Amino acid sequence: MLDTEATTLRLYDAADVDPEYPPGPHEVALRLGVEVRYDARKLMGASRANFDPSRNVIWLRPGLSLPTEMLMLWHELAERELLPLGWTEGHEQLCDQLAYRLRMPRPGFAWVAEEVGPAWTALARPWFASHVAAGLRWGEVTGEPTAVVTHSGVRYRGERWAWPHEEELLARVAEGSLHGHAVDRVRGGAVVRAR
Repeated sequence: MLDTEATTLRLYDAADVDPEYPPGPHEVALRLGVEVRYDARKLMGASRANFDPSRNVIWLRPGLSLPTEMLMLWHELAERELLPLGWTEGHEQLCDQLAYRLRMPRPGFAWVAEEVGPAWTALARPWFASHVAAGLRWGEVTGEPTAVVTHSGVRYRGERWAWPHEEELLARVAEGSLHGHAVDRVRGGAVVRAR
């Protein structure tokens, strides 16, 4: 299995960028020699972005919101990085995982987390990320046992913890009866930290 944290650091190194103070994806692409162009005619169907390896160009659909455009760029940079591995089952999911880490590299996120603590808006804002994404990254980077509850279920990050069964956790978060944990309601769900 690919170590996406190490791959993130290698890509930042190749771009000659400090992952503790990372620029956005446009700057990373530029430093990697990847051209970013806007032309919907170069995209298939409703696709929002595509990497063309023959020209080393990322094509973007014009008119995307800035957060969406940035996320698409991170994803296509991940595609570029993983292209030598070939197309295998789970490739898109792996690209999403790498893009997520490229967007919020561990050293930079750790620095912000140390400065602001579990303040989800302050953690999400520098990366144009959602509160849910910031909550997930919090658990990964700090190691604090974290459960992120959304309409699609529960995702766990951080050190192992004896969480209630998923159905019970969902119910107790919904009714506000999960005692002994820090429960922060955020846009898109809740971030639960073990105490």
